[in-house]
Amino acid sequence: MMDELARQGICGGNMRLWTRGVDHERFSPDRRSLDWRRERGIGDDDVLIAYAGRLVAEKNMKLMSRVFAALKARGCAHRTILLGDGPEAGWMRKAMPDTVFAGFLHGDDLATGYASSDLFFFPSITETFGNVTLEAMASGLPAVNVDATGSRSLVMEGETGYLVAEQDEALLADRLAELVLDSAK
Repeated sequence: MMDELARQGICGGNMRLWTRGVDHERFSPDRRSLDWRRERGIGDDDVLIAYAGRLVAEKNMKLMSRVFAALKARGCAHRTILLGDGPEAGWMRKAMPDTVFAGFLHGDDLATGYASSDLFFFPSITETFGNVTLEAMASGLPAVNVDATGSRSLVMEGETGYLVAEQDEALLADRLAELVLDSAK
């Protein structure tokens, strides 16, 4: 991209590469911990769907709540955990009483939270990059994300997860259910 911008005469020599990525030694499936799961009431065989990030309206928390409710209504055996905290937590605790609210985690605790989960769900449409998606995938989790800018460049459809239109709540639940059933095998 720097070469392309330079060819177009944009920014001249006043550019530098800003890399993004995750530490694969920290964010790794090797951090999976049954003890971590058990401490939070998650069974060894439960399929655990994680969200990571701030619990704020712009991350599409209401959509997440509806999709989790749809999975439950279908009788899809799973558990949910939110790795994060924020101002939306109050109503979310009431709307999603079976969800584990792990609170704000960082560093090795966050990495263990990802690796101890089985799937990643990210409903945000406001991301410019979506580092949490990379962290989840580096931890070995397939991702189901809303098809939006920050996720579109990271999730490889059908390979590392699924991208689904925000308006298609039924398909979001379908994709999660498919992965729950696959994980349970």
